[in-house]
Amino acid sequence: MKKINRRKKNSSSCVIHCVLKSLALAIFLFSGITYVMAESSTELPNTQQTGKIVKGTVTDESGNPLIGVTVSIQGTFIGTITDVSGQYSINVPEGEKHLLFSYVGFMSQSVEIKGQSVLDIRLLEDSKQLEEVVVTALGIKREKKALGYAVQELQGGVLTEVRDPNMLNSLAGQVAGVQISNVSTGGIGGSPKVSIRGETSLTNNEPLFVIDGIPVSNMKSDADGVDFGNGAGDINPDDVESISVLKGPTASALYGSRAANGVIVITTKSGKESQGLGVTYNTSLIVQPWLLKTPDYQYRYGGGENFEYEYVDGAGGGKYDGSGYCWGPLLNQRDPSTASGYTEIAQYSSPIDPVTGKRIPTPWVANKNFLNDFFETGRIFTNNVSISGGNEKGNFRLSYTNLDQKGIVPNTDLARNTFALNAGYNLMKNLRVDANVNYVINKSDNMPQTYYWDKPIMYTFMWWGMNEDVNALKNYWKTGREGVEQNTFNMWLDNPYFTQYENTQGQLKNRIYGNITLSYQIIPGLTLVGRTGTDWYDDNITVKRAYSSQNYKNGMYSVRNRIYQERNTDFLLTWEQALTDKISYKVSAGGNRMSRKTRYTISTAPELSIPGLYNLGNSKSTPYVEETNTEKAVNSIYGMGQISYANMLFLDVTARNDWASTLPSNDNSFFYPSVSLSGIITEMVKLPEAISFFKVRGSWAQVGNDTDPYQLQQIYSYGTKWGTLFTAFEEGKLYNSSLKPEKINSYEVGLDFRMFNNRLGFDFAYYNTVATNQILSMEIAPTSGYSSRNINAGKIESRGFEVVMNATPIKLKDFTWNVALNWSTNRAYVRELAERITTYDMGWPAQARVGQRMGDLYGWGFKHAPDGQIIYQDGLPVWEDEIKHYGNYNPDWMAGMKNSFSYKGFTLSGLLDYRKGGRIYSGTLAKGMEGGVLAESAIGNQREEGVIGEGVMEVYDASGNVSYVPNDVKVSLRDWIGRYHSRDAFETNSYDASYIKLRELSLSYTIPRIKLSSSYALRNVMVSVVGRNLWMWAKARHIDPETGTNGAEDVQIPTPKSVGINLSVSF
Repeated sequence: MKKINRRKKNSSSCVIHCVLKSLALAIFLFSGITYVMAESSTELPNTQQTGKIVKGTVTDESGNPLIGVTVSIQGTFIGTITDVSGQYSINVPEGEKHLLFSYVGFMSQSVEIKGQSVLDIRLLEDSKQLEEVVVTALGIKREKKALGYAVQELQGGVLTEVRDPNMLNSLAGQVAGVQISNVSTGGIGGSPKVSIRGETSLTNNEPLFVIDGIPVSNMKSDADGVDFGNGAGDINPDDVESISVLKGPTASALYGSRAANGVIVITTKSGKESQGLGVTYNTSLIVQPWLLKTPDYQYRYGGGENFEYEYVDGAGGGKYDGSGYCWGPLLNQRDPSTASGYTEIAQYSSPIDPVTGKRIPTPWVANKNFLNDFFETGRIFTNNVSISGGNEKGNFRLSYTNLDQKGIVPNTDLARNTFALNAGYNLMKNLRVDANVNYVINKSDNMPQTYYWDKPIMYTFMWWGMNEDVNALKNYWKTGREGVEQNTFNMWLDNPYFTQYENTQGQLKNRIYGNITLSYQIIPGLTLVGRTGTDWYDDNITVKRAYSSQNYKNGMYSVRNRIYQERNTDFLLTWEQALTDKISYKVSAGGNRMSRKTRYTISTAPELSIPGLYNLGNSKSTPYVEETNTEKAVNSIYGMGQISYANMLFLDVTARNDWASTLPSNDNSFFYPSVSLSGIITEMVKLPEAISFFKVRGSWAQVGNDTDPYQLQQIYSYGTKWGTLFTAFEEGKLYNSSLKPEKINSYEVGLDFRMFNNRLGFDFAYYNTVATNQILSMEIAPTSGYSSRNINAGKIESRGFEVVMNATPIKLKDFTWNVALNWSTNRAYVRELAERITTYDMGWPAQARVGQRMGDLYGWGFKHAPDGQIIYQDGLPVWEDEIKHYGNYNPDWMAGMKNSFSYKGFTLSGLLDYRKGGRIYSGTLAKGMEGGVLAESAIGNQREEGVIGEGVMEVYDASGNVSYVPNDVKVSLRDWIGRYHSRDAFETNSYDASYIKLRELSLSYTIPRIKLSSSYALRNVMVSVVGRNLWMWAKARHIDPETGTNGAEDVQIPTPKSVGINLSVSF
């Protein structure tokens, strides 16, 4: 194989040359699996330099070479890293006297050159690990020991160890206080909901996402009951270097009015760790052959009603063949008079007599495999190739990732292509430029419906006859009526294959995000950083409904387009200096300009003239057209100051002022301060030798949560043309010209405690947050001409505890056992609402009531005797007179535990995710009992004999005194279910939402570094077998309780189990 040779060229042309060659190589690799070995000592060419070459080898205390040690000229941007042999070579300009050697897990070392040309360095392991660096607000790297607030960081490898198409799902169970939940989409698409430290707002609790210092959108994309995913799903896990979760307002205060709900800071890979050119190839194949949890169906009774069924036309021409219920005859009944030996009944799947044209009766037996027959094996195939390079002048990383996914629901798919370029170059000794750009293309021909909107797939299976053969429905067009009339087994539901292949929801989304940064060291200690970045996407969704659809007899076609762009430009001037040998400080001042524009259009043909022609011009009537345009801008200035004493006391102060265009011009300025203090006790006093590190911390902050555009005055929206005239309409909301942003005050205290030379460590945090000026849309009297009005009102108090534990119970020469545990609990209370308002509807079944918890659930239930038994009348439960409180959708507490066992090159790792408490309403239970498909609807002979509900009846004596006797009135099972499991009955259709999940499991083997020759090295090869969502224990029956949102689940698609294999090769 041909080597990659070094060549001396002009620096600018060289960078362009290398990038173009790398892009060509990426394209070549995409065309087929190709292995490339890069020369290990290759460097990016440099401009002609003057100075002195200093070389050497960096080793650990045992003399082993250290790969990737950063070697830099102290006080400049000039640097390089050691190669596979621990060797380095750096050009030192005249006048420079010190080299700085730094490496993760080792103590940094500053060495005076003293005219030497060879410097061999031995780094000492930092046993206390006090120099751990994390990324904080504005992308600033800080030593974790100096922080007065909680920050939890995960390395990018966490996202690819057991990968998920949406990186947010990989955070579940890994970060204390962070809850990830989503409506199941069958493992494809979907928008995981993220909350950090519970809820502090009645309207918006989503955190801010920041990539390489620039805020990006996490907006959800949905239409007609389909969840196409959120912005975080566009982030490529292979490109992520680290994720920092800024949990409290103090940690995120520098983001001002966007910081109320915490910040997730993502840093991408840049190639800085590379020496010369390197290639990494990752491939992953994940299959989803099983479902984690499915409804427990009964297989004793088939379709129909009153124990009768006969199929003629599916429209009521037979015996209950159009009813859509599973209350028909008993299945699997022996009948010696038939050829099959079973009762035979005409069914949809029965053959048609060519003479009479009628269906020939076939065995009336249960089909227990209909779900397995319908759902398919999902597949996720991911390929990533990256090329990186670096030397003392610059670095780059070019990456291409292709994700090809096939869903478990037939005819669902997702293709995602991601191109990423991250590069940096030292233009001068004290001037550096860094830039990155990411281009993401998402394409799907069809995503599954997940919400109860247009009768999604699992809704169909709540009314499914247990006798039905789903395979008989695959030919979904009636012969001679193709494209016009579907074959269906009843008059209420679409053929499930017709739904999946004809009623489709497609998406094409193009997204570009990135930034460019200039860093200028004006004088030693004084640095100016300027940065500008953008996040832009064009999201196109097409919804098709074919002729003969139950809800669209003449078809329908809709096109939706959202164009979004946010630009952020900021600067930061920083001065850092040591006042004495013990006191040092750093002060910074900066500003930001954020501007955002969106355009959203919907064009719909409500009926089609020609079947199967999906075009707005094919509309029978004038298409509906709506368009919404919004703009928003925020100007900000901010500053921060940090002072430390003797490396043991650290004081931080920040301040930010925002001027928002969405608020009144005479009252649009808001100030957000914060202060934090931390002290390292182990540096102050002598503690027992077993205590390695002990830090206490405390902080206070005030942040905000601003409002959307156009909430101050009445606006008009474009409407459908009326003849030749354009129309506009005024919304029914009465706007408020005096709105203010929500204000959040928060304090936090905590400690970091490590023992036994860092073999055992704990981090504790307690926080209290009070949010006022909640922006609410309140109903007003219809006589006003409006339906609602925006106001500032409400007060929410949230408090909680977090515990993080890290331990290494066993550490031997060849075997290590690591444990990471996190635990958290949160309670949020509604202290106030608006004047004379005590209840605020947060979307059924959740309500916010003064004096009660956020997330409380209210619904209909039944009256109870003093001993708790349900009161019956005429054999049926008696409804309560008003809705009641039935729990809370938030967990009592959450925990995650990750164990990792390493033996030589093998690593076995597993992650358990535990949620305790909470409540969830199950639409699957309510509809499945009504439809007669669930196991509880076929207990014993209750269908034939009736049921006596468990409870009591009221008995009154002559004086009106009440006593209670056991209910003894028998009613039909369907009548009892119609009341007890009525869709309105929250009490009896809800479950405890507790669960334990084996979230991740992996077994990997890493092949040690192989030096193939003096020029080539195989840096890393890792093979792993992985699994995700392999096991679950839950108190809820029929459903995965994680799939509910706001305390309700409604016939969600089952969560798939995932297994697969990963391969990573680095040259």
